[in-house]
Amino acid sequence: MKKLSRLKKLTTVFVVAASVVVINAIIFYSNTFQLIYHQHSVNQALQVISQLERTLWEFNNTQISFQTYLVTNNQNYLSDYTVGVEQTNTSLKQLDTIFSYANDNKYINLLQDKITNSLNLFESQINGNKNQELLSTEVLTRDIQQLFEKIKANESKKLQTVIKASQISFVHTITTFSIATFGSVGLVVLFYLLLRSALMHLQVTERKLASCENRLQALMDASECVELIAPDATLLEINANGIKMMKALSANELLGKRVDTRVERGYYRAFAALHESVCRGNAGTLEFEINVQGTRRWVKTHAVPLSCEDGSFLNLSVTRDITEEKQIFSTLLRFQRLDTIGSNAGGIAHDLNNVLSPILLSAQLLRMKLPNNEYNSLLTTLENNVKRGANLIKQILLFARGVDQQTLIDLKAVFSDVELFITQTFPKSITCQISVSPYLGCVMGNTTQIHQVLMNLVVNARDAMPQGGKLTLHLNGADTETNFVIITVTDTGIGIPASNLEHIFEPFFTTKEVGKGTGLGLSTTKSIIKNHGGFIDVHSKVGEGTCFKVYLPVIKTTSTHILPTQLTSSCDTGILPVQ
Repeated sequence: MKKLSRLKKLTTVFVVAASVVVINAIIFYSNTFQLIYHQHSVNQALQVISQLERTLWEFNNTQISFQTYLVTNNQNYLSDYTVGVEQTNTSLKQLDTIFSYANDNKYINLLQDKITNSLNLFESQINGNKNQELLSTEVLTRDIQQLFEKIKANESKKLQTVIKASQISFVHTITTFSIATFGSVGLVVLFYLLLRSALMHLQVTERKLASCENRLQALMDASECVELIAPDATLLEINANGIKMMKALSANELLGKRVDTRVERGYYRAFAALHESVCRGNAGTLEFEINVQGTRRWVKTHAVPLSCEDGSFLNLSVTRDITEEKQIFSTLLRFQRLDTIGSNAGGIAHDLNNVLSPILLSAQLLRMKLPNNEYNSLLTTLENNVKRGANLIKQILLFARGVDQQTLIDLKAVFSDVELFITQTFPKSITCQISVSPYLGCVMGNTTQIHQVLMNLVVNARDAMPQGGKLTLHLNGADTETNFVIITVTDTGIGIPASNLEHIFEPFFTTKEVGKGTGLGLSTTKSIIKNHGGFIDVHSKVGEGTCFKVYLPVIKTTSTHILPTQLTSSCDTGILPVQ
């Protein structure tokens, strides 16, 4: 059998207690009414007996006064007789009134008749023959006395009966009242115990609810943006992270407003369809773009229906900002494309070499076949352009192949390659100055990676000077104190703000427009230098330019490795800004 709930138990006990109270009230009222009725009957019987005795006493006094007057013929006794007759008649009237309430005046009427007859006989004897009706008077007196006794006996019997019934009613009343009292006390105690148990259970439930509420609030605050949306797309509730994601000062700025107003136009229908489906009781997930104070952000929301008492559903959605994930994924795709291009670069370079080799050979044969000076200048131009193309192919192969093994790095050769790259690709508005110290220590590492470091730095310097400027590259020999080779790259560009300076080496951090930068150049540069045991330092001022210094450790050997040739050059080249 299923146990009753606390509320049902309390309701049952309350109904039983209320019923007992009503029944007790009815029984108590009935018993009280019976007691009052019996008490009234007792009083009436006592009053009848008392009035009978008074009437009989007055009649006897009247008879005595009458008899004394007959013997003495004294007028005083005659006056007493007259007063006794009046008092006797008055008592008879009162006795008749009392018995009229009792609806039992048969004997009283008979008694009145006999007393009246006796009084009439008394009058006739006083006025007439005194001895004529003496016998009749004695008979009437005796009958009156018997009738008095009979009436008194009846009333006494009634009195005893009423007193006994009253006592029984009183005992029933006391018994019923005691049972009702103990029953009511028991029900009150039971009701108190149940109520106390219910209150204690309510307190425990309140504590559990408060704990659950705190946990739920902590969960909401620790998770992503949590929103409760009405069927008409108005916002009902939002957590702290949601307020932060929407860049609002408080929840009051968002509550009561439509959430679909911040959805970008291209995703409005999809969002509306998802919201309508959730409000019909279905869960769903959607990726879309929103506009947060003029900034487009990618978000992913998972919405579930929350049922209401009326059978409808609310939209409970958990939304996460996936803008950075989208950017990382886009960058990954871009790197995959670059990796594919790099994988094919070797074949492309080989094919271009196959194309350029016959051209160069043909130019050399034509020079031998055509000694005329008129064509020598054309052939020279042709050979120079073919060689420049070959050098470009060499650069492509350098990046495409790479060399993973650790070797002694010829920094002079690396600088020569960078100089050639700058000369052929940078815009003419940029003046470039390169200087190499005559004595360089030995640096162990990956030539391709060091080449990539220099390329990243000079390309960033180029992009920092869109209107032109001066680019300086300097390679110092080993520092006597720190024993590092120092590579310095300085530009006179726009500079880096102090707020961005501490973030420039973070992965994917870039201040350039979308599609013009990945934010991986300086991050990769720092990683390469760190893997070579060195470090990089930067100094910049807005409007005055930037200076990067790369420190590479020198390898100590038994013999001194010296590169005595100094490389100095000055070039004016041109390029469009790229990332």
